[in-house]
Amino acid sequence: MTHSTETDAGRQDNLPLDARDRIRTVNGNAKVNILLVDDTRANLLALKAILDRPDYNLITATSGQEALGHLLREEFAVVLLDVMMPDMNGFTVATAMKSRERTRYVPIIFVTAIAKESKDVYRGYASGGVDYIQKPFQPEIVRAKVSVFVELFRYRKEIERQAEIIRNSERAQFLEREQDARLRAEAAEQHYYDLINWVDHAVLWEYDASAGKFAFVSKRSAEIFGYSPEDWVKDARFFIERIPVEDREVFEKMVDAAVRLGQDGRCEHRLYRADGSILWVHSGVNPRKDSQGRVTLLWGLTLDITGFKTSEANQRFLAQASAVLSSSLDFSSVIEKITHLIVPNLADWCVVDLAVPGGTPKRIAVAHRSPEKEKWMKDLETKYPLKIGQESPIFSAIESGQPVLWRSVPDSVVASVVQDEAQLQVIRELQMASLMVIPLKVREGVLGTISFVSSSPHRHFTDEDVKLAEELAWHVAFAMDNAQLYQEAKQAAAIREDVLAIVSHDLKNPLSMIGMSAMLLREGKADPRTIGERIHRSVDKMSRLISDLLDMARIEAGQLKVETKPHQAQKL
Repeated sequence: MTHSTETDAGRQDNLPLDARDRIRTVNGNAKVNILLVDDTRANLLALKAILDRPDYNLITATSGQEALGHLLREEFAVVLLDVMMPDMNGFTVATAMKSRERTRYVPIIFVTAIAKESKDVYRGYASGGVDYIQKPFQPEIVRAKVSVFVELFRYRKEIERQAEIIRNSERAQFLEREQDARLRAEAAEQHYYDLINWVDHAVLWEYDASAGKFAFVSKRSAEIFGYSPEDWVKDARFFIERIPVEDREVFEKMVDAAVRLGQDGRCEHRLYRADGSILWVHSGVNPRKDSQGRVTLLWGLTLDITGFKTSEANQRFLAQASAVLSSSLDFSSVIEKITHLIVPNLADWCVVDLAVPGGTPKRIAVAHRSPEKEKWMKDLETKYPLKIGQESPIFSAIESGQPVLWRSVPDSVVASVVQDEAQLQVIRELQMASLMVIPLKVREGVLGTISFVSSSPHRHFTDEDVKLAEELAWHVAFAMDNAQLYQEAKQAAAIREDVLAIVSHDLKNPLSMIGMSAMLLREGKADPRTIGERIHRSVDKMSRLISDLLDMARIEAGQLKVETKPHQAQKL
């Protein structure tokens, strides 16, 4: 949800002069009711302080039941509703409001102290909410959001009042008043549309059910989707044809149920932008009936939720990657699985290179959407390995430890880093529209790089893509480091086992000699002095072997101290 930081006055100052005059004419000094619902009195006091104005009548409630009681007795311009309340939470209160004819059209702004995760946002819109405010409160944002719905309420009341005047007036006697009222109603309606056009995070529209086409579309359509409001209005099939074929049924069912049955509807679907990229959107409709109960108009809202969908997909991807990386300490098999997880989720093709101190990086994995082109990539590495001193983003990432991002990759840039025309031709066939090279950093060092490539002219990597790739690279580098440490530990253990086998074998000889000498002494079959010298030599040999074992332990612990001194070469 996009937050506005404009004040009420600031919003009005940005409107045309005639629109500001209409605001002053309609607003007058009449007070409007605003309902503040929160189970924490400190929050209610804060909201009352922020919204303290002579023309606002602020009514508070500390529970969902109390709030519904106020809504049955009073009419409100907007409700600021806390999400997390005991007994009856904000979503339950909103659902109850939307089920009652008296309160179903009252705008709800949810108030929450919890970060707006996509699932909470979806639930809020599904239960009838139109916006969110987060705690701690930012006064400018709270006032700006509330002021929009207060103005909409006032102009709706003005339209209703003028319509009542028109209905009750006698045309002949009050012709002049009727004309004036009509002009005022038209001005109020126009300003209503002016306010709608100032909603900056969604596209609001009206659909003429009898004509089967859009009657009005807010101006944000051009900014969010790349289509002007005129594009929607002039062609009855324009919007539906911008929805991918596989998503059209869910949207058409929602509109059909709203027209035939008078049901509110909501759905999620994809939408092609004018530049060819695809957005995820949330669309909702509210049917409006005439005096005979027939649905003649649909009020609709279409909200870009691509960011929420992307965030969900990224979290799922990282969870999958973590599971793969933790599945084995055999890094060669794991990295193959990771590259084929990256493709096609994050890139159309990718390569992983291992840094070699003092040498050129060694390619250890490649992946491409096309198995045939993946084979080309492997052949390319064999024929054209990287060379020291060659211009390459891989060298740059390894040397600097920083990611390299080429948002777009012109052919001239590719030509500057290849070794000959044949290599250039293969890379052209592989297609490189955008590139990012992410270093695999661990413990103040760089183990290698992962290169992500987009082949689509509609997909160019952004700073957000770099952040996701860096998070993945951190997991990969950590797994790679663990695998290397594991292999080093295995090698050290093998060496230790070999040394112990040798020493244990060598210890048997002096021990056998000592045992035999002791037996000869006991039986009196040998000269004690001779036996004593044998035992002494055996003990010396055992001491040297035990000293060697201790040196081995010190080497493994990194604690061996070496003292240097001159020796005669002949003795050595």
